[in-house]
Amino acid sequence: MIRTLFRMIEKDLRRHARDPLQIALWAAIPLAIAILMKLAFGGGGTPEVHVRLAIADQDRSLVSQLVRGAFSNGQLADLYETTIVDSAEARELVADGKVSAALFIPQGFGDDYLRGRETHLSLVENPAEQILPRIAEETLEFLADGGSVLRSVLDSPIDLILGTIEENREPADSTVLSISSTVHGSLERISASLFPPVLALVDGEGAGARLAAADLAVAGRTSEDLGSDGSVPEGGGFEEDSPSAAAGSAAIGSATGSATATKDVDYFALFFPGIVLMAMLFIGQALASDLWEEHKLATFERTVVSSDGVGAWVLAKTLSGTILFLVVFELLFLVGRYALRLEMNSIHLASLYLGFVGFAFLAGLEWLSVAAKTENGGSLLMNLVVMPLILLGGSLFPLESMPPFLRTIGEWTPNGRALGVVKGILFGTATGPSVLGSAAFCLALGFVFVTLASRQSRRRFLGE
Repeated sequence: MIRTLFRMIEKDLRRHARDPLQIALWAAIPLAIAILMKLAFGGGGTPEVHVRLAIADQDRSLVSQLVRGAFSNGQLADLYETTIVDSAEARELVADGKVSAALFIPQGFGDDYLRGRETHLSLVENPAEQILPRIAEETLEFLADGGSVLRSVLDSPIDLILGTIEENREPADSTVLSISSTVHGSLERISASLFPPVLALVDGEGAGARLAAADLAVAGRTSEDLGSDGSVPEGGGFEEDSPSAAAGSAAIGSATGSATATKDVDYFALFFPGIVLMAMLFIGQALASDLWEEHKLATFERTVVSSDGVGAWVLAKTLSGTILFLVVFELLFLVGRYALRLEMNSIHLASLYLGFVGFAFLAGLEWLSVAAKTENGGSLLMNLVVMPLILLGGSLFPLESMPPFLRTIGEWTPNGRALGVVKGILFGTATGPSVLGSAAFCLALGFVFVTLASRQSRRRFLGE
């Protein structure tokens, strides 16, 4: 049977090779849409993608206000949409998917920071989003590093100010002059390293150790990790063996590296994977209609009398279509990376994963094609399924830019869920088990649809 299956696959690939224009056109339509949008917005200008951040400030101190204000000033103001709420509302916003993340500033944060004691900021991330919560986490990592360095540099004047406040007296002129002189000297001492900076971003493990004076940490948490009021449990922070600890304690190399990670949000890098899935759906419709074409050419009837039957025939057509998908995926990702200059990593792994996704989608479309009584009816039925998937599943607009209600629907569509995994692969946020689990599910689902399409082909073409 294996040898016969390979012969069937080879036969289908030869047929498609004699008419490559059809597949090329279906793949070119989504690519043309991407290129036109790229040209329309220009080389440097891209539609804005905002990180929606809820901030629950339980401290309400001068230091916590500075943390809140950091997201509303400079270039971060163009990237973030912040909402100041209480702890309960912040948790609800994350649970409802209305924000990308929620930042909890615990009570006593400002006092602990000024006194050089360890303190924590807690970030609850929206699990339905892959990229935007990671941007928020990177931003907080940058703020934590900067705050730790600032506390270290201004250690002496801060201690003088706190001592004066504790004694509840007006500072003497000599104390004011001493504080001013110390601050000026500290800033002058480090100005040679800051203007211009002597630190450079180094890729790879062991890039350097995080500078920490007050041990200010940013804890990436789920809502279950916090108390009912959103506060940090005693002793909270990074656990050394947790994924959040690995992300939080990994060296960033320089403040510039973190700042760049938050600024360079490429809209088209988020948009392009959806274009690839659109091409898959278009080509899948054309390949699924090939079942009717083989019936009209009487190839189906000859297959029925063979020892391998309809099941091998449908499986061979699905596998040959999957091979075509892999070729198209590779070409599209190469065009995206090198022609459109999109920053995407692991494009070969993304293509391989999409091969499993394409296998499941093609088998499902083949089943829909023969579920109708006529070829035109099958095409109409596939269009009724495919077009809503394209509109809602992130192929025309990135899910990250959709309103919360539509984004929630899109993330639960089959192609929307696959798109989330693909983006995780391309942007380095996916985990091995999640990718393998999704690929295995697609493979199993594909075989289920192959079985359904085989049985339906017998009923439709043989009247059984």
